[in-house]
Amino acid sequence: MTGFIDPLVAAGDEPDLDATSLPTPAADDPAVLQSVRDLVLQAHREVVPELVAGASLTELLASIEPARQAYANLADRIQA
Repeated sequence: MTGFIDPLVAAGDEPDLDATSLPTPAADDPAVLQSVRDLVLQAHREVVPELVAGASLTELLASIEPARQAYANLADRIQA
């Protein structure tokens, strides 16, 4: 007896997972997305707030740069 436990033997059979059996990520929860959006708006003051949106965390984060660019364009027009 060596004290070694083979992890493959200890794990047994792998569970059968498919896309329907996996839980929805918490990041796609509307309440979580709203909280993240609020944090983004606090951290990035120079964005058009209405353009920071998305149905997923990825979409929400991807909307930051276009919203920042739109804000910069508006600021340039006002100063001109």
